[in-house]
Amino acid sequence: MSDTNYDWAYSLVDSSRVSTFLISILLIVYGSFRSLNMDQEENQEKDQDSLLSTSATPANKQNENGVQTIDSTQAMFLPIGASVSLLVMFFFFDSMQVVFALCTAVLATVAFAFLLLPMCQYLIRPCSSGTKISFGCCGRFTAAELMSFAISMGIVFIWIFTGHWLLMDALAMGLCVAMIAFVRLPSLKVSTLLLSGLLIYDVFWVFFSTYIFNANVMVKVATRPAENPVGIVAQKLNLPRAVKDAPQLSLPGKLVFPSYHNNGHFSMLGLGDIVMPGLLLCFVMRYDHWKKKHGVQEQPPKPMVPNLTVVHKLTYFHCSLIGYFIGLLTATIASEVYRAAQPALLYLVPFTLLPLLTMAYLKGDLKRMWNEPFLAPTLPKYLESKATLREKRKALLELLPRRGPQAFQAFCDALEHENVKQKYIVDQLLGRATTPEGASSNVQETRQIEEGISQIAISGASGEPSGPSTPATVSLDDTDGPIQVNVEPCTEKFFHNMNSQEICYTMVKQPRGLACVVSNTVFDASTELKDKPRNGGKVDLKNITTLFKKLGFVVRELCDKTAKEIKDGIQSFANDEAHKTANCCVVVMMSHGVPEHIYGRDGQLVNIPNIINMFNNTNCTPLRGKPKLFFFQACRGETVDKGTAVPAVPDSGSLLPSNFLENAIGQDEPDGAPDQPSNTDMLICYPTQLGNVSFRNPACGSWFIQALTKVFMNRAKDQTVLSMMTTVNRLVSENTASTSDPAYRGGKQSSECIHRLGKELYFFPGITK
Repeated sequence: MSDTNYDWAYSLVDSSRVSTFLISILLIVYGSFRSLNMDQEENQEKDQDSLLSTSATPANKQNENGVQTIDSTQAMFLPIGASVSLLVMFFFFDSMQVVFALCTAVLATVAFAFLLLPMCQYLIRPCSSGTKISFGCCGRFTAAELMSFAISMGIVFIWIFTGHWLLMDALAMGLCVAMIAFVRLPSLKVSTLLLSGLLIYDVFWVFFSTYIFNANVMVKVATRPAENPVGIVAQKLNLPRAVKDAPQLSLPGKLVFPSYHNNGHFSMLGLGDIVMPGLLLCFVMRYDHWKKKHGVQEQPPKPMVPNLTVVHKLTYFHCSLIGYFIGLLTATIASEVYRAAQPALLYLVPFTLLPLLTMAYLKGDLKRMWNEPFLAPTLPKYLESKATLREKRKALLELLPRRGPQAFQAFCDALEHENVKQKYIVDQLLGRATTPEGASSNVQETRQIEEGISQIAISGASGEPSGPSTPATVSLDDTDGPIQVNVEPCTEKFFHNMNSQEICYTMVKQPRGLACVVSNTVFDASTELKDKPRNGGKVDLKNITTLFKKLGFVVRELCDKTAKEIKDGIQSFANDEAHKTANCCVVVMMSHGVPEHIYGRDGQLVNIPNIINMFNNTNCTPLRGKPKLFFFQACRGETVDKGTAVPAVPDSGSLLPSNFLENAIGQDEPDGAPDQPSNTDMLICYPTQLGNVSFRNPACGSWFIQALTKVFMNRAKDQTVLSMMTTVNRLVSENTASTSDPAYRGGKQSSECIHRLGKELYFFPGITK
């Protein structure tokens, strides 16, 4: 009697129950990680695609990886759609079972291929380059994708011919993982709507459908086998033996695990009982990752709750996973005690959702999680109509004062929040212009030569509802602060193809060579430049030094030096013995400037041609025959290029003078070996043309250095330096200065290169031969 009363307890450790518990939890965890990994890969692709793009990406662009995000309306109607599907299968299963079986087989094939894909990628990586093979209208696929699909098709065919429960479970696992990975819950509100509706759906069809349909609709549909399509085809072809051997198929809409200790006993769990709570756990895993990535701190709500250390250390995913386990355990106990099928969601939903809501409240995250925490809000239509990100930002700032007296102040408060760390933008908006490093500057200086500070008039910038407009500086470039420099490596195949040709410079040493970076951002109080700090210069310094370090150079910095210190420092750099074993040399100089000169910290001028001559074939013999790159970021005059319309240019024939051949033929040639010119193997790059100003953003750095960094880090893997500088010139010339000073408003800039290289120059990043 006593043993009988506690049979339910012994059944909990039965092999079928243990298998159900472990597999369901593993599927949720694995599916959530796959979903998170897909998000990270998609974000990386978007970042790479947008690096060189000046136009904004539409906010409503559909995901290209097939991900489906459920909104509130879909969450409310999904239980109704599921009920309709259940009734269709209940009433019309016999007449449509072949259709159900074939559709299930197709879906299971694709889902199981997705499950196998990481394993196939790992196995095939040593012998595959990862390139996609085109199959016409069917699309392009990698070798790993083809391999996983072939294995999946084989598993499905074996399941159709054998009907084995293990293969059915394998296909069901693929369906679980695919649905968790490809379906997104955007917020806790949608999650609550969906799971609450499905709880009612599950309870109704398990407990109350018997009173209406004289049968437990949920259990009957889940356990009803389908006729084997092979048997039906054999029957049409009059093959009696094949008809006899074809087993009935139990569709992979659930996980079934037989007991090894109790013959005839099995444990069953519907896919919905794994997938639907799994979507919630996937959501909280993505939120945990987003919170960690953005450094969001917990803010306890008011009134203050006790500081529960355990609660604050526990992640939302771990909390929900523990709740899922307890809910599944409770459902199992209930089914054993009452000896009847139980609606698992009746136990799973409360045990996962309620602890999550409580924990979110205690941590102060409930409001954020309730309202789509990591999805950017949709911009108003008038902002979406703007062509570029710069125009969108300008329109937003012009709109804020018209949204109420507190709108602008709320915007500034958000920027100053410790988790946002954009205080320097607020300083610029309110007339306390500072660089990201905190160096103050005089914002009354209206002459924005070599600064490109984007100024717009914002009424009510100080929080007042009305009054005269006050000019305030605000950066409107594509990024804030230094660029995240990540140089893409060159492939071995490309390196061998190009390095084998004699037209290329040798670039294989590690390090490639030395780079000297001169950067002046502040100037002595005794000079005329004392009130003209180069805001954004430190951002340029960070960008350019990181870039050349990752390209394989040893970088030496000369920061805020006098003219004499700059000359002596570069002369010492040119005389360095390390150039003898180097493949290349780079010199970068950034400061205020005038034609052919840049300023030292003391206001004295450094002659640029003299600097270049330090590295010619006469003065720097260790670098003879090696590429020498010079990049100068400074004004070259005071003229502002306002741009002009581009007319169609007719073909004017040859650009050579009419007496070119005559003059060339008439030249005498020396009898001995020719001497080498003094200034060969050089590339000298300026941010603007002679006589013109260049522009710089105080938060993002100069246009020229921004473009140089972005292009080189993405294209150095397979493009020559000259080709990359052409792209740099295009990007710089596409920018337009936005400033309150009409003398500089609409200013344009076009970089310039003096080409003296004798061979093609590739950096071959990542190659260390």
